[in-house]
Amino acid sequence: MPRFLRDQSRLAAGVQSNDTDERGNATMKALIPLAGQGTRLLPHTAKRQKALLPVGGKAVLDHILEPLIAAGITEVSLVIGHQGDQIRGHMAKYSNLRVTFVEQPLQQGLGEAVFLALVEEAEPVTVV
Repeated sequence: MPRFLRDQSRLAAGVQSNDTDERGNATMKALIPLAGQGTRLLPHTAKRQKALLPVGGKAVLDHILEPLIAAGITEVSLVIGHQGDQIRGHMAKYSNLRVTFVEQPLQQGLGEAVFLALVEEAEPVTVV
């Protein structure tokens, strides 16, 4: 059984993360599903991952990450699939974040994307 299912009662009780950063502060984590193909945004997504489309002079993903970082998020799990290599390359500029990439090889919906990312995660996570 996955750890996150075993620990549901612990999470429901509001138990805080045991993970800490180098200063002893609790690690705050976010999960961002990005694996979809963005077919409703064609032709713009034919060669560019949907989260990297520019809005207001910067990528949509940057609009998501910047407020999370300002709020204290220190670790991000990104569910990637379609054009995931572009996301990997883009995240190189976020050296202040611990970034984990979770592959969703078959696009079977948002629920599966979240499940894949949380299957080994027992700590509280903000899903964006």
